[in-house]
Amino acid sequence: MGSIAFEPHTIQLPHFPVTGSLTDSPFNIAHAWAEKFNLAVDTQDISALTSLLYEHCWWRDRLALTWDFRTHQGQDKVTEYLKENLFLSQTRNIQIRQDGAFPPSLSSVGEGLQWVQAIFDFETNVGSGSGVIRLVQDQDGEWKAYAVSTSLQNLNGHEERTGLSRPSGANNSLTGGSMGGNWYERRQQQINFETQNPTVLIIGAGM
Repeated sequence: MGSIAFEPHTIQLPHFPVTGSLTDSPFNIAHAWAEKFNLAVDTQDISALTSLLYEHCWWRDRLALTWDFRTHQGQDKVTEYLKENLFLSQTRNIQIRQDGAFPPSLSSVGEGLQWVQAIFDFETNVGSGSGVIRLVQDQDGEWKAYAVSTSLQNLNGHEERTGLSRPSGANNSLTGGSMGGNWYERRQQQINFETQNPTVLIIGAGM
């Protein structure tokens, strides 16, 4: 059989596993990368952004940098995408989550391949979002982003009402709710149109 032709869409995995034990915690490694990224964004330093990306990196964006779903592969293409949309969307203030269900950790995903992965939160000019980052070491031992995913989660002024902002359900009390009264009394107000006008559909209203 002849040799298999090179597939242009072949994924280039990192070839530099973590040597020995980590000299710092996964959180500190991810936090240090995020601080460098935030500084590069604040100063609009494109070369600094590029230096934080692995040569064969990936960036998957869902509605955060643009109002679209985009995936880019390769340091040059990702840098160009960030250059065109990162500052325009005002994506900033990346904060690594230290606690929660998925704290920063070192993961082995294959023979000779390890990365530090973490979840982060960020802000844009229209809302806030979250993402996942996977960092690998290059030949010089520098931690760089191999895979980054960003996703817009909330729009400013229209945040999801969860946690402490969740409705309390006090409308079922005798005095709760803007209409006042218990459920039966509020229902009677609706039936009698005491608090709102009826919705009317006029059929056959010609000349």
